Amino acid sequence: MMFSQVRSVEFLNKVLPFSLGPSMMSSKKGFAIASKIPGNRVLSETDGPFGTFKGQRLMPWDSVKVYPLLASVWNVDNQEADSIILNNFKSLMLANKVH
Repeated sequence: MMFSQVRSVEFLNKVLPFSLGPSMMSSKKGFAIASKIPGNRVLSETDGPFGTFKGQRLMPWDSVKVYPLLASVWNVDNQEADSIILNNFKSLMLANKVH
């Protein structure tokens, strides 16, 4: 990983959530970056309808395709990865709730 990538990951780990999708996670480089980001900072996304995965166009509802990939990074089952992502989205929404 290049220095600028390491710095980006360090910054994102401290400040912002980081969205990961199946396209990014399908490469060794993407997988390596994902392994550096704490699970509680990760949100799922697809870049749909422009992103692709295994030769297929992704749509927003395909974001669940990243769960098995994240599960392998986090060494948990798919249901636990689903729960982690859902809790991250809930936390983000609650943190930004307008009073």
